[in-house]
Amino acid sequence: MRQKAFDVIYSAIDGLNEQLSADRRLTKTPGTAILGSGGTIDSVSFINLVVLLEEKCQESFGTPVTLTTDDTNAMDDNNPFRNVESLADHICQLVQKQPQ
Repeated sequence: MRQKAFDVIYSAIDGLNEQLSADRRLTKTPGTAILGSGGTIDSVSFINLVVLLEEKCQESFGTPVTLTTDDTNAMDDNNPFRNVESLADHICQLVQKQPQ
């Protein structure tokens, strides 16, 4: 499941990168920063990324996934959007919580 989460994220990054200038594009590695220290995207790009991710999660996992909630704190040390790897872990947790 974790590899599938990475595939979803990398596909969403491809879609987002089409909208970004070359100097702001995200690389497709587990350590790529998304938000916070080292992150290169602005708030509009972040929203676009979340929308792309939720659509691709629905397609890949066959269940709706909401990546942001009232208790998701982007400034927290446990921020799931720190980097690609933490986001993959977050997606796996959300998918596992979905009723089968």
